Amino acid sequence: MSRVVFRTLLQLSVCAPPECIFRFVIGTAQLSGNVIPDVTSGDMLQLPKLKDSYHALTQKVGLSLEWIDKKVDTEFVLKADEDTFVNLRKLIDVLEQYGPDLYMGYFSGRARVKKTGAWAEPKWNICDYYLPNARGGGYVLGRNAVSFIARNIESLTIWNNEDVSVGGWLGPLPLNRVHMVEFDTEASSRGCSNRYIVTHKQTPEMIKEKWKNLLHDGKICSREFQKKPGYAYDWNVPPSQCCNPEENIP
Repeated sequence: MSRVVFRTLLQLSVCAPPECIFRFVIGTAQLSGNVIPDVTSGDMLQLPKLKDSYHALTQKVGLSLEWIDKKVDTEFVLKADEDTFVNLRKLIDVLEQYGPDLYMGYFSGRARVKKTGAWAEPKWNICDYYLPNARGGGYVLGRNAVSFIARNIESLTIWNNEDVSVGGWLGPLPLNRVHMVEFDTEASSRGCSNRYIVTHKQTPEMIKEKWKNLLHDGKICSREFQKKPGYAYDWNVPPSQCCNPEENIP
């Protein structure tokens, strides 16, 4: 979650303890005390064993969930990237109908394993596709999923891609996997829809604009538009056939 989103959530009092607890997570292994970012007192989770970098994100998520499992009595955990906008009030309303076995997000099951480049997965030998996983811009884990990862993190394979890792870790579990077209959390945004609850790939200015629109008009978009269609996930076919875009899905 970005500092822009983080501070905006607090300022608007969209959700406050004990209903919600916010943590801006940072690995501090390489930082001295005078260079740790200034985040609202008490709301930063420092991971002293982690040297923060983009390629340490999988470890960061695992260590964060381990801390949450030990320290926080929570029903759900939302993991959001620093460039993600969240309509938190709407998300909370949606989560009221779900239980501790939840794994919610915008799922993909047809992505082939990367063999080259920064996100190559040389240790992935399960199959030629990644296991179904909620895309990393933002997803929700119920209590049982959080506890499973937290209590087994030392034994789990750490793959380069954090969302792929979470999907792989949770693959054997009989969780309630919920594909949400209201989550725009792929590597590039599908556009702007007032249906969206979580929107990835937003600049700080875009995040501020969405909060302003939501505050004044009850909608996040000044103008709705679509860059590419979304898809409903078909759980009744092999993962490689899961996801056929439909023009009527924003």
